[in-house]
Formats: sequence, structure tokens, C-alpha cells
Amino acid sequence: MKLYEQITDELKRRIESQELRPGDRVPSIRELRDQYGVSHITVIRSYKELAARNYICQNHGKNYSVCGPKPEEPRRITGNIGFFIRPLSPFSVQDNYFNDITLGIQGECAVRRVNLLCSHTTAPLNHLPINTSAFRAIAGAMRELAGEVDGFLVDEHIPDGVLAPLVGELTKPMVIVNRRSTLAVNTVTPAIEKNFATALDFALRMGYDAFLYMRDVVRTSNFNDFRTAFEAFMALHRIGEERQRVVGNCNLDPHEVSCMAALGYFNELKEKYNKILVVTESDAFARVLVDTLAGRKVGLKQRIGVLAAEGLGYCRWKEPFITSLCSRPIEMGRLATEVLFSCMDGNYKAPANHTPSEEFFLGNTL
Repeated sequence: MKLYEQITDELKRRIESQELRPGDRVPSIRELRDQYGVSHITVIRSYKELAARNYICQNHGKNYSVCGPKPEEPRRITGNIGFFIRPLSPFSVQDNYFNDITLGIQGECAVRRVNLLCSHTTAPLNHLPINTSAFRAIAGAMRELAGEVDGFLVDEHIPDGVLAPLVGELTKPMVIVNRRSTLAVNTVTPAIEKNFATALDFALRMGYDAFLYMRDVVRTSNFNDFRTAFEAFMALHRIGEERQRVVGNCNLDPHEVSCMAALGYFNELKEKYNKILVVTESDAFARVLVDTLAGRKVGLKQRIGVLAAEGLGYCRWKEPFITSLCSRPIEMGRLATEVLFSCMDGNYKAPANHTPSEEFFLGNTL
């Protein structure tokens, strides 16, 4: 073995055994020259070989130190993303939510020069309820595409039970759009907690002192998050149960029934409180309620306000415009793509939920 190879192997052994740790100074040229009885040039040759293999790095002067951990190789190989989001729906002024999410995804992928590979198996995602055979076909398509893509964007309607076996099997990063998950994957949702805090704080400053919460049927985890965020705000500001009322199943019961229940609670609360804020989980129901209140001339905005949680087009479809939280679906699509790219590059270690910045729309109902 040549002398420079002996020096190289010995320094490599000391680094790999962590006898020399990242940032430690490597023995100087003089030290190694004296230790091995070699020339200056022999030591330099050893340094250059170790530097080329990322074991040591030259500092600003002539000294060398041990390099930090070698960065992970980029995981992007194919330049494709598996796009398992529902197909586009016909344009609707009232609800163009997931179309806007897709718009954000497509725009971000175009900028990054990445292809979206779509599967025909996602067609049932637009038609609830979805049967088990449709989910089996989606899972099969994800397996087939796994070798052709670097990661997956996944629709909220594909449940954790379908995705769980795929997460470990496919070994490709996955981002679920518009719902949280119990799986070890990243998710993107609206900034529900921050949106509620901003909007409800504004309502308190406007003098609203009683609250009526209109519960929908649970369609995604976002609806559970609506309730959790509302209840957390009430607890934080010590707004007791005597100042709150709840109406359930607002999109399961006929709208007339839910509206009459809301009016009944309004008549009860107005005897004790100055202004009542109605919070609806569903924007579609919020539109029905606002139209009902306006028709009955019950003092909309003077005595009773309406805040909708979803942030869909129903709120700005016609006057009066409904004050609502803003989901920012285009930004959600962009963010989901950005998070997936970071996962593919090895930058996100711990799965988390990601949200765009908070915002709410101040309409004519608050």
C-alpha cells in the first residue's frame, strides 16, 4: 500500500468511527508528515482524495476539518407526480372549490416543469358515496404508477383505510389535500383555527355577545376542525354555555326546519343579549339562512350576524354578501405541491399539517 493510501485510509477510519466528528480539525500537514515520515506533497494528495469523497472540507485558511453529514440525494427521478385528485367539475359560481385547488396545483407544476399523471379511476371521487370497488381501483392505480412518479397528491375523499397499506408499500411521499390524517403523511388544509380566531375576535369587538352555532353533517375532518376551533375560541374568551346555542344536522334536516330552529333561538337570546352571531359550518346553508332572515326583516346585521366557515362562492354569489372564512383553495393547491416537492427532496422529516395564511371575507352580514 502506498503511503498516501495509508494516510487516506487511516483518516477515513477515524472519521467513520466518529473519533473525528463533523467540524473537528483534521491533523495538519506538518503533523501527518512527521507521523508518517512522508513529504508535504504526499499529505496534500491524501487531503485531496478525502475532500473529493466529502470526508473533509478545506477551511478559509489552509487547514481542513471533517465535513458535516452528507446530504440526502434528491428523490426526484421521474419528473412526474401521481395526481389522485377528483376530476374537474362543471364551473359553478357557488362552489368552485376543488377546481381552484387543481388550478393551483397545475400552475405550480407548470412553473416547476413537472408532469401530472392522472388516472381514470379518480372519476368516482366526484360522486359520493364512493363504493369499495372504486377505492380498490384507485389503490391499484397508485401501485401501478408508483414506479413512474416521485410522489402523490391525494384527494380528501380517499380515506386513511385505503391509503394506510400504500404509505409503507409505495415508499413515495404523499400529500393529502383538504383534510387531516392519522397516517404518517403531510396534509394541507385551510387555516381554520387562525381564521376563526381572527373573525370571531372581530365580531367581539363589534359587540356580538351571544352565539348560535349551526352544525352540518361531517363531510371531512375540516368540519370537526370548525367545531374544535369555535369551541376553543369560546373557552379562551370565557364565553359560557349560557351565551351559546347549537342547532345540529343543518344539511340533513330540511333547511326550513333548521332555519326555524335558528329563529327560535334568536328570539330567546335577543331578550338577554344585544347582538347574536350565527356561525354556520356550511356556506350553502348560510345562504339559505341569510335569505330567510332578510325576508323576515329580523334586523340582519343590526341584531343578528352571520359568519360562514367554508369560504365558498355561495358567500359572494349575490347580495347580501356573507361574511366568511377564506379557505384560499388556489393557495392550498400551490402549497400542497410545494410541500410534496420538499418531501421528494428529503427536506420534510416529520409529517405535519400545512395551511395557507389566515384570512376572512367581511361581507354585509356582520
